Amino acid sequence: MNAVLVRPLPFPEPQRLVVVNEKNDRLHLQDFGSSVLNYLSWKAQARSFERMGAIGGGNYNLSGGGEPENLAGGHQSLLVSSTGNPTRSGPIVSR
Repeated sequence: MNAVLVRPLPFPEPQRLVVVNEKNDRLHLQDFGSSVLNYLSWKAQARSFERMGAIGGGNYNLSGGGEPENLAGGHQSLLVSSTGNPTRSGPIVSR
């Protein structure tokens, strides 16, 4: 809650951010993640967006000294505009 409601999002002009999802009527899911191929198709055909990127998440095992620990994590693609300029946001780190 603090990261969304109190602190600003780590993007320039966060009011312009949009989330695009698919829905799956067969499984009755209104918020269904898209496939990599669909994302790449949308990105190639997009004319209404300055830039597009993808985010994903999963569980990862962290090991080293001692017992491995299972962590929830995520990753994002580099958001690059049609002019080739990346966004000014860096990685978001949390625990």
